[in-house]
Amino acid sequence: MGEELKYSSNALLNKDIFFENDINFYIEDREKEYRYASILKQLFNVKIESIFALDGKNNLKRKYKELKDEDKLYNSFFIADLDFDFLLKRDIVEDPHFIYLEKSEIENYILDKNAISNFLMNELKCMPTKAENLLKYDEWLEKTNKKLYELFLIYFIVQKLNIGEKNTSDKAYKYFDEEGQVIDKEIKKYYETIEDKLIEIGENLDENICEAKKLIKKCYNNDFSKFIKGKYILVGLRKYLSYIISKKLHKRKCINEEFFTNWLFNFFDKKDLFFLRDRVKECIKSNGNYDMKF
Repeated sequence: MGEELKYSSNALLNKDIFFENDINFYIEDREKEYRYASILKQLFNVKIESIFALDGKNNLKRKYKELKDEDKLYNSFFIADLDFDFLLKRDIVEDPHFIYLEKSEIENYILDKNAISNFLMNELKCMPTKAENLLKYDEWLEKTNKKLYELFLIYFIVQKLNIGEKNTSDKAYKYFDEEGQVIDKEIKKYYETIEDKLIEIGENLDENICEAKKLIKKCYNNDFSKFIKGKYILVGLRKYLSYIISKKLHKRKCINEEFFTNWLFNFFDKKDLFFLRDRVKECIKSNGNYDMKF
């Protein structure tokens, strides 16, 4: 019975009644509460006992509607992944209490070159310049983004046409080799699978991709951070860093995923999330609460 309560949607949606926060923050993904907490406590100098993860955007919208209908939104804010929502015009919530990230998801923000370089420097016990030269992050990221862009274009088509195939939630690992490079043949395999599915419904994949590219250029000016999920890049990056360290130390090194991700969450530059702090402050003040100290 306890486990059922713990994992039920209703339990997640009502968890907030047990905590007293100056500001209530609701997010999509479970098991990310502590990571968001480390970020939000740096952005806001207020009491935050708990972050409420609601297991998906549908539940996030459900909780938002519930509090709105009860006129209880005043100190509650909902943080949603950008995903493909604006490109697909998919049930967008327009409310200052419901804030979409300006990048695809929170993981896109932690891809901070300096934090990554410092991680490598600590692993190799070397000077910063040495770590930067070994990393060649900009070069690796540009190459990775270009290839993942082709994959995410297909993901976008799958969602747009409701094909029913795995897309952005698929495992990222299979698209990267042990050196952190994108495996072209895996993308080609996925392309061919979706191409066949589209033929069955009278659609042409290449034509759809061409239209998608125009839309992304128009809406996002080809900003990959708004379109490609950071989780995918993190998978490749961890493999890439493991390869660099293994090669340098002449022994196999596999970086722990949890440790590496937590490092980046702790040390990435928060400036790109100042928009979140500013919107919350502005909304609270517009609601007449001038006493809250940030």
